[in-house]
Amino acid sequence: MADRPTVKPIDGLHDRAGHLARRFQQFAVAHFTRRNGAFGVTSVQYAILIAVRERPDLDQSALSSLVAFDKSTLGVVLDKLEKRGTLKRTRDPIDKRRYSLKITAKGRGILEATQKSVLKSETELLSPLSVVEQKKLKSLLSKLLEGNAGATRAQVVPAAKPGKLSVRNASRVVAVEPRQMNGR
Repeated sequence: MADRPTVKPIDGLHDRAGHLARRFQQFAVAHFTRRNGAFGVTSVQYAILIAVRERPDLDQSALSSLVAFDKSTLGVVLDKLEKRGTLKRTRDPIDKRRYSLKITAKGRGILEATQKSVLKSETELLSPLSVVEQKKLKSLLSKLLEGNAGATRAQVVPAAKPGKLSVRNASRVVAVEPRQMNGR
């Protein structure tokens, strides 16, 4: 196999936070997919299943905020999960526009089956860093999210209570345990 040519970084691109964040996301998805692809679940689907498991009867709007995913694309993902039998949507008898969500036994089974591999994918992703550096990275990422709270409609920001994250959406704040967001 031929060696890949050495590519010199481009000033103004490879030293920009947005570009680095996008690349980091690519690596995170690649590690998640490599470890969990056989289960047929994406990282977004995994986050949705975790949120619905931990918050039964969530509506789609609240779920959108919890997983920081836009409502229109969320509907497509929910359709796929419902067709696979991993979650169930039920129309609210009072507000016909609202659907509540519940995880099914099949969805719980996928979460149980992927628990170790999800943790392994994060371990592999962060393995170039020491434990102290991993904690620092997560802290800095949380700080960046908090500091950019107005950039998108749904925000994940550190809450005042240590060890928890909050999700802001318009007028409400919902506390979420970190393990619910990343599978721990």
